[in-house]
Amino acid sequence: MEQQGNKSFLKWTLIGILVLVFLVIGAYIYIKNRNSSSNSNQSTTDTTTTTTTTTDTTTDTTSDYSIFNQTDESMTSIFNTDEKQAYNKAKAWNSGATLCAASIKIGSDMSTQGITYSYIYCTSADKNYYFNINYNSDGAFLRALIWQTDYIKSGLSPINRNYLKISFFKALQTAETDGGQAFRSAHPQTSITLNLYRGDPSNYAYWFIEYTDATTPDKLSKQIDANTGDVIRPANETSTSSDSTNSSTTDSESTSSDTTNSNL
Repeated sequence: MEQQGNKSFLKWTLIGILVLVFLVIGAYIYIKNRNSSSNSNQSTTDTTTTTTTTTDTTTDTTSDYSIFNQTDESMTSIFNTDEKQAYNKAKAWNSGATLCAASIKIGSDMSTQGITYSYIYCTSADKNYYFNINYNSDGAFLRALIWQTDYIKSGLSPINRNYLKISFFKALQTAETDGGQAFRSAHPQTSITLNLYRGDPSNYAYWFIEYTDATTPDKLSKQIDANTGDVIRPANETSTSSDSTNSSTTDSESTSSDTTNSNL
């Protein structure tokens, strides 16, 4: 009887050990599968995050800020808004102040975020100084009195706004199609300056546009009539047939319009 009882005890002990072994193996397999699944999900999340970051980087470019991706309406609105504020500040300097010149500087990246707008006012009551105020793209400004002889042109005359029909943006577009774009393509480090003031010929208001390369002495100059938008060419520059036609038309009309435009 005692021997039979020992056999029964050993039998159940063996069964218990086997059950325990199966439980341990099952637990190990369960934990291993759960960790594998967690790592897989983490890897998917990381991949998604990386993809999102890459997409954001691609979207964050300066192309949307390029001056050539803007509209005449939006750029003219900025120019006019700043000039209105500048005019009020100039009137505080001298009640007789009038706009005599303007200057827009565009960096080589052609981004609107780096444009500087300058407005210059003069008055017959002050023969020594101009009132100059500069605005950057975020609206910050700096104002100062500058000696007339220190500016790009002394003896500036008031600009009649009634004849200021061509915005700086339209003048830039004209200059671009008249050789400016080709110049920039050949000179990637080119900056552009547009100066508005009355000058030769006829003492009318013109946009004087300068393309300047930072790495070479090369430059390109264009002059655009601020009233008509015509390109004013030097006498020694060869004109196309269409330019000659426009020149003839302008010359034939100059006699009758001289009196009107003399108020510019």
